[in-house]
Amino acid sequence: LKDALTLTELAERVESGRGDETLIPVAEALAHLPAVRVAPEATAAVLHGGTIPAAAVVAFPPEIRKGALVRVLGFRRQLLSLARAALDSADFPSTDPRRSVLTPVRVFSGTA
Repeated sequence: LKDALTLTELAERVESGRGDETLIPVAEALAHLPAVRVAPEATAAVLHGGTIPAAAVVAFPPEIRKGALVRVLGFRRQLLSLARAALDSADFPSTDPRRSVLTPVRVFSGTA
């Protein structure tokens, strides 16, 4: 928040042509959230807003708790979406591969 601007300050920077140096990329703004990686073949389903089954996940970090907001990254670590975890990471290894483990909240289709 130390770098936060008021809307007036932001508008002034945009009008003066300094908007690009002021705004940060979405991926950078969300970097504080845990990241779940999905298999390459799951990318299209994620970008269409589908729920994500356990079988499509290749990395599910240990700090994730049920209901937590997570970043969903493609195999090349590009930001695909923001999703809510349907289970704790401790339960992930034993879950049915067909079970939906992530529910999309926001899709970032321009980043794939």
